[in-house]
Amino acid sequence: MPVPQFNTLQSAIRQHHQHNYRKSIATGLVISALTAGQLTTAYAGQTPSVLQQTQSWNIPVQALERSVTDLAEQAGLHILLQPGQLKGIDGQAVKGNMNTAQALQVLLKESGLSYKISSGNRLTLVQADPVSSSHPELQDDLIIVGNWLNNADSTTLQTFPGARHQLSREEMEKSGVSSLTEAFRKIPGVQVRVPAESYGANHALSIGVRGLKSRFSEKSTILLDGMPLSFAPYGQPQLSIAPVGLGNLAAIDVVKGGSSVRYGPQNVGGIINFVTPGITEETTSRIRLRAESAVDDGKQNLLGQMNALFSGKVNEDTGLALIYSGSHGSGFRENTDEDIDDLILKGETWLSDSEVLDGHLRFFNAETDIPGGLNEQEYAQNPWQSRYDYNHFKGDRTEGRVRYTNEISDSQEFEVQAFAANTYRLYGLQFNPDSRQRYDEWAREYDVYGVEPRYSQLFSAGNTEHEVSIGYRFVKEEADLTRHRWNNFAEGTAPKSIEGVLRSRDEAGTTAHAAFIDDRISVGQWQITPGVRLENVEVYRHSKVKKNNANDFRNEESYTEVLPSLSASYLLSPEMTLFSNFSTSFGTLQHLQLSDSTDNNLEPEIARTFELGSRYNKDNLSAEITLFNINFDNKLQWDDNLGHHVNKGETRHYGIEMGASYDFTGTGFSVYGNMAYTQAEFREGDLKGNELPYYSNWTGNLGMEYQSGRWTWNLDSYSQSSQFADNENTRDLTVNNSTYYRGKLPGFSIWNTRVSYQMTEGRNASSIAFGVKNLFNKDYYTLSGPDQPYGAGISAGAPATAYMEVDVAF
Repeated sequence: MPVPQFNTLQSAIRQHHQHNYRKSIATGLVISALTAGQLTTAYAGQTPSVLQQTQSWNIPVQALERSVTDLAEQAGLHILLQPGQLKGIDGQAVKGNMNTAQALQVLLKESGLSYKISSGNRLTLVQADPVSSSHPELQDDLIIVGNWLNNADSTTLQTFPGARHQLSREEMEKSGVSSLTEAFRKIPGVQVRVPAESYGANHALSIGVRGLKSRFSEKSTILLDGMPLSFAPYGQPQLSIAPVGLGNLAAIDVVKGGSSVRYGPQNVGGIINFVTPGITEETTSRIRLRAESAVDDGKQNLLGQMNALFSGKVNEDTGLALIYSGSHGSGFRENTDEDIDDLILKGETWLSDSEVLDGHLRFFNAETDIPGGLNEQEYAQNPWQSRYDYNHFKGDRTEGRVRYTNEISDSQEFEVQAFAANTYRLYGLQFNPDSRQRYDEWAREYDVYGVEPRYSQLFSAGNTEHEVSIGYRFVKEEADLTRHRWNNFAEGTAPKSIEGVLRSRDEAGTTAHAAFIDDRISVGQWQITPGVRLENVEVYRHSKVKKNNANDFRNEESYTEVLPSLSASYLLSPEMTLFSNFSTSFGTLQHLQLSDSTDNNLEPEIARTFELGSRYNKDNLSAEITLFNINFDNKLQWDDNLGHHVNKGETRHYGIEMGASYDFTGTGFSVYGNMAYTQAEFREGDLKGNELPYYSNWTGNLGMEYQSGRWTWNLDSYSQSSQFADNENTRDLTVNNSTYYRGKLPGFSIWNTRVSYQMTEGRNASSIAFGVKNLFNKDYYTLSGPDQPYGAGISAGAPATAYMEVDVAF
């Protein structure tokens, strides 16, 4: 489908902006790096539980550099070696069952070296001293944490003072997920939209945390390796283009509470960080192929996916990784073709023993067809058909990120990150044909760049240890937004068989400054972190064309918000952590929420979140429970009478999340489960007491795994209770004006199973797997809702789907 072309002047303006963005980023990096040189020194942590994990080791006598790398990889540690540090040194053989601390002591015996474990399970080797060489894990030094999202692992999660869940690549593979939508169902408290109109195709992502609005995931701050992923984190914090391939992820880190002081702006729904694979010490090549198709019901189309990783060291100081994820083919309905490619080039180089420069370049491209919804008669006749032959999406993103980190001393760390992205997306959607013959195309292009320096310092005061961190972020956004319309074309003909019109055109932008300071105070078994975040934002919308007519109206808003937070954790025992936190979050004023005809004097949405919970992790049992409460004020809502957004409405979200897993030692059998109860309701106005739409009160997962030799069998289920499709909580299926669909959606449960066989052994093992999603072919559906006339109707969920995977390493 051709994309509406902009004139030469607009293209020239875009190129000029992009040149200035690159120039500004380079300037910011140089200034920040020079600032680092002026900084001075002190810090440190508690013994990581990973050291106590017992494993079977089989490391022969060989070069110590090779041995310690193998040990770190098996133990889940991140090794940091100085160039040439271990040259000419052999390590001792490590064989038999022992914990990681014991294995390290055996390996380093007679080497003259000892080790330190810092936050994030970072392993470094240092010259041994007589006092600590026999028991280095018992040193009382605190370890600087710095970036809260870096190298998150089981130890980080165990001690974090808020609800946090990390979904690993292994967990996603064992569940047979093929999209981000399926992956997020595994995380308690996170709900996803069943595919409907433009929400559910693999180019987009619509998730809601704890009953918050799920449309295009706009209530959470979503990052990729710490870089904002939405095309405009302030002015358009949405994922109507979700520019990341599932196969390019090593983990999904969801931080629901305790982090709003560090990351924003749209953080009432927590922080979601997509983590890409790290660069390996040894040359690694891996290719994974997957094919899936509906069976029995649905269209038996084939969807193929490929993931590839090529990673390793160029020399002692520098490593590179090329990562690719592609999805091509069709889904279980008509008009579901998709072509999605995501390519990442990562690099890392050590400038000195304490300085590292890392970053990535990324190119994402997606073209998909969107089947849309059906009316009742069409759905009853064949739920897999499509009546929207022209609905489609096209988008791309080019981005770059560079980060400089200087571990100035054991007690000081400086980090600065710069990023830039150009994102384009176009939706072509047809109005409900039961009502009229209309087709619109929304084209939007965003240029965003930012710079983020942070400095962390450790010091002691009496019997307390402090890690004080200060940070700043500058973000600049520019947007060009157009909408074209083709109206009243003949039924059965192509929309563009008639001449279209430019319905609207806007230019918009944001300039945002954010600063934070927090102090992680350690005293005894307590860790208490007070902090405050300051956001200063200027946003504008300049309407050039409105409803087919020239318009020259500029609407601007500026605001400053002070957002305090307080979190605390208590180590009740080495196995059990208690935590609680209070935070203040805000929702930004989005570009198109500013009126194009009058000053609507908007204020940002404000939310206050409270959590109370605990974690337990010992031997074969792990468990977690969290109580939460969110009071959301100043909600922005569309006013039909005024024709623009206004601040009105208050909602409350509260509930409980819990989960547990258990490994039956020696049997190869393990089980897990999680459950979340959420109540999200309006607290004032005509809707007071009503529930918010598109969330379920109850969601849950249950799973089990059995391993025997090289075979692994997985069985898991996902369940959700009923939910409403509108604010009025309409129960019966209702179609207003032959266009808008309302009603109560029934709950459902689906089961999935997978069998895999490991063809080779070792670190680079290859495997083959077969599986079925929605094993019992459960029927379920969703509705497009009361405010979506484009692609409107009833949309079926995925039927039973079989798949095959081959994972080859070489």
